[in-house]
Amino acid sequence: SGSQMIGNTDYDFYSKTNAAKFMERDKEILRLNASVDIPEERMIDKNMQQRIFHTRKIPIYDAAGVSKYLLSISEDVSEKNNLENESRLRLMELEAVEKLSKTLMSTQTREEALPTLLNSMLSIVNAEMGTVWLFNVDKNELLPEYICGEEQELGFLVDVPIKPGEEIVGKVFETGLPYIVNDYKKDPNLSEYLREML
Repeated sequence: SGSQMIGNTDYDFYSKTNAAKFMERDKEILRLNASVDIPEERMIDKNMQQRIFHTRKIPIYDAAGVSKYLLSISEDVSEKNNLENESRLRLMELEAVEKLSKTLMSTQTREEALPTLLNSMLSIVNAEMGTVWLFNVDKNELLPEYICGEEQELGFLVDVPIKPGEEIVGKVFETGLPYIVNDYKKDPNLSEYLREML
């Protein structure tokens, strides 16, 4: 509220480092004697959450035309920014699906479709290698059907059937959720057998 703002400085709302940076920038704006528009300014709030602000800084002049005060207007655009990012990602997903659909329309057999499918997906996510796994309902297991890229040299990693929930592949199949691995060898979902073979 206004009463909470009156009499306070940047040091009452931000860390010493950020407060000093903000105040130095404000002094520079006063020296330049010009308004500044900052479309996107990222800050960490008291709950340690990142917030995004659109900030405008406008000098207030005295009778002699010299900037004496600085009016700063900040609008929290965090939610708007998040919605725009989500919309952008959704559009990318739809474009990827459209591209994939058009590519698959040119195939007539599974043998043609799988390489086309995998190569298209690798191109979309900018990856170098991958595997298509198919689920055998009768045996309740996943089987590697097509391997592309450098992973062909590591065929032992995908040369055995995997049950749903086992290994990284089985976990993704069981949960239906994407899974990102930063260090494949250290991942807790990788069995000791495969870890030793890497």
